[in-house]
Amino acid sequence: MAKITRKEVEHVAHLARLSLSEKEIVRYTAQLEKILEYVGKLQQLDTRDVPVTAQVSGLSNVARADVVAACPPETRERLLKEMPEREGDLLKTTGVFA
Repeated sequence: MAKITRKEVEHVAHLARLSLSEKEIVRYTAQLEKILEYVGKLQQLDTRDVPVTAQVSGLSNVARADVVAACPPETRERLLKEMPEREGDLLKTTGVFA
């Protein structure tokens, strides 16, 4: 695996909008070098028979089903009255521009 250079650490810090001191640049360069060495060792492993894994806990998100329910008329009217602008039974909002 290729060594990481001081210039690369400074470039990544610039992209991340980080201001690093001289001491931090030296420390992070050494730390990233060790991380890349370890990744290089991992890349040497034969993983052809290892199944693709997205997560290992076996847990999955549990969500309740969406159920459409009517809003009680008194609640709806109270909410509509609280809106600063409306058009009939619709809430009027400002547009969103990219």
